[in-house]
Amino acid sequence: MSGKARGRMLHRVLWCCAALAMLLPVSATRVHAQATSEVTDRTYPSWMTRWSPLSELGSLTRTLPSTHQNQPLLFTPAPLVGMLWTAGNPAGAATETRAPRSEYAIGVGNEDGALRRPLDPLTVSDVQARADGWRALGARGGAIGSVRFSQSSLDPSAIGVINEPYATPRLLPVDTSSEPLRRISARLEGAAGWTVRGWALGGALGYDTRSTTSVNAAFVRRNRVVLPAGRLGISRDMYNGRLRLGAHVSGQVGEEVIDLTAVGRAGLLYQLEGYRTVPGSGVLSQPYYQRISRNARTAVASVGGRTSATEWTAFAGGVAREDRFTSTRANDPPSNLWNSAGFDAGASARHSMVNDRVWLSVNARIVKLTGDATFVREEPASLRTDEQRITTSAEARVRSGAGNWTLAIRTSLDAEQRMVDDSIAALQSDVSALSPGIMLEGSRALTPSLHAVGGVTYVRYAGTGTIPDPVFYSPLYQRLFAPELDIATSTLSTSGLVLGARWIRPDGYVLWLAARREQRTLLSRDRIFTPRGNRTVSSLTLGVTVR
Repeated sequence: MSGKARGRMLHRVLWCCAALAMLLPVSATRVHAQATSEVTDRTYPSWMTRWSPLSELGSLTRTLPSTHQNQPLLFTPAPLVGMLWTAGNPAGAATETRAPRSEYAIGVGNEDGALRRPLDPLTVSDVQARADGWRALGARGGAIGSVRFSQSSLDPSAIGVINEPYATPRLLPVDTSSEPLRRISARLEGAAGWTVRGWALGGALGYDTRSTTSVNAAFVRRNRVVLPAGRLGISRDMYNGRLRLGAHVSGQVGEEVIDLTAVGRAGLLYQLEGYRTVPGSGVLSQPYYQRISRNARTAVASVGGRTSATEWTAFAGGVAREDRFTSTRANDPPSNLWNSAGFDAGASARHSMVNDRVWLSVNARIVKLTGDATFVREEPASLRTDEQRITTSAEARVRSGAGNWTLAIRTSLDAEQRMVDDSIAALQSDVSALSPGIMLEGSRALTPSLHAVGGVTYVRYAGTGTIPDPVFYSPLYQRLFAPELDIATSTLSTSGLVLGARWIRPDGYVLWLAARREQRTLLSRDRIFTPRGNRTVSSLTLGVTVR
């Protein structure tokens, strides 16, 4: 058997092993689940996922500070720049996937601790299997793809029953139950591009499905999510490749269904609309149903250039999204609407020197969105949000001439501003936050084939702004809204440690093991509604990389 045939066979075996490792623990569990942020999904830097048609559109999910890096930075290539990697244009796959790379991994993770928001679960543990990679398709094409399966346990769970309780749309139901939940997730996506007479054409497809259910509970909660997405792009090289122009469009048409049923005992349900709490069904003696339909779209233009040692790409585009909230199963039912619109722009550049032993890269992005809600049963009133997020980063890598050691440093500075004007509840908030961060990593060859990697990360979050005084509002407001706003205007720190080892085989296969642990700590001492304590995240991942 030839070396190439053995490689293809090993690829198939690795993929089958990853799928089986995921399916074995899943088979004994009912396949319905509620989604939350996955512990093991914090794997890659943003440039490796920008191409995904499943990327968040029309929403800026409110997150807590995190290092967002399960495996060492040095386990991934130096940041790439281009239509695909920077702008997310699938046409770039035709020319930017020349150096093949595939990775197969399985990981376990856990997150727990008292420092959380009201709609976050107390404890999350999950296991994930994934396969990612890219390669050229002949001389005129290329492709990139990703497949991920995960099973998560939320025990105890959060009181929120929606998939993303801290996404931009602030219309969601919550209940008084916190029984354990199980979640099954599958995410499949891929993109390919080809060159035709000087033009590059590309397309991408993605499908994300998640299902959640309560476990052995008298108050049954079910949540089912499907999100298909697509993207089409085109680009053109000019001046012998020194300048490239491109454009692409994306669309997502998803649906989330929530079912609540009291079996053996009743529960309380509250409908949150902005900062207002609507009693809704009150005592939930009858089943509760809600369907959320999403329609998001974006159009982006991009431009890039290249010299002998520097590459750069910039992009800008508009985004729009509509979420329709329906509580009946009838055809064409009355619905609450959430509409958001805004723009997304960014740029990145990479420079190499000293015979490609030193790499410097910078990246910046800004997303600005404005959202409005329309309620079926309300007299003219408004719920409006203005949100903006700016993310910047710079990374440097230095490799010794003999390749015995590599150093990496990555700095980041993120800024957010979120304004909510709820004229129905006569409440307003305006929160700004700044998050500087730094990551230091080093790799050292212990033997010609065995390398050890270690790194530390520190992120500081400092929030400030104007928020309603919780002491003047109801106990329900103090329970569901005040802790989140308390945290958003606090100072927190997140410190992380990542360790890893790689066994580099002569045939190009790299076996690796990575462990990570981070802790989030509240630094502000004058908080009234913020839970006391810390939040800890840990993960362990085993993988194979083929180059």
